[in-house]
Amino acid sequence: MEEKVYFLGAEPLDLPVLCKIKTELNMGNIYVNKDSAILIVKAKQDIITLIDIFNGNIFLRKKQIQFKDWVLNFNLKNKLNIEIKDNNFQPTLNDPWLSGFIDAEGSFMVSVSKTKIVQRFVLGQKDAEPEFIYLSGLIDGYTEKLKGYDRIVVNYLKLDILIKYLNTFKLNTAKAQSYEKWIEIYDYRKNKPASEIINYSEIKKKASFINLLSPHHKRKENN
Repeated sequence: MEEKVYFLGAEPLDLPVLCKIKTELNMGNIYVNKDSAILIVKAKQDIITLIDIFNGNIFLRKKQIQFKDWVLNFNLKNKLNIEIKDNNFQPTLNDPWLSGFIDAEGSFMVSVSKTKIVQRFVLGQKDAEPEFIYLSGLIDGYTEKLKGYDRIVVNYLKLDILIKYLNTFKLNTAKAQSYEKWIEIYDYRKNKPASEIINYSEIKKKASFINLLSPHHKRKENN
């Protein structure tokens, strides 16, 4: 089996992020098509460097298992004996791990009817129930499972912790544009004088822009 590491951009819009990763790591090649952008790393020494970066620093249990299999295969093929470290890493609100995970898997949701606005944040992943229970405690959300798909949901009245965190650890992908419009809606609702009539039409336009930038997350939300 060929040694490869793939970094997948959710959409070609995220190509600048892959370019930044490639530049900072000084390794790999980027391939682009109409649906995705991929960074592929093949060189043996680069793979060893990546193993050193990931080793002991992976939070999701399923990724820990994949990493272990990957390293064991790499060791076997290259007659190496790289030790796989215990993973004791847990994200906190004082490091950027969660921001990167939101870049990949988060969704900023707003739905608008003629008289009602539903605004929330959703984070989704398959086979991540224990980890999501922990993460939901960090950002004051709750967990749920939909057809085997684990989710964290943070409702409008409990978004302050998440917003404070994302204002410190900025998003880097095209998701940042969704967040910008989403936070405009949040600030408008939070600061609007009680006597002011809500402009549902304008909010709906901004909500449509958010969904346009994140069509794959919209599909997940409707499943």
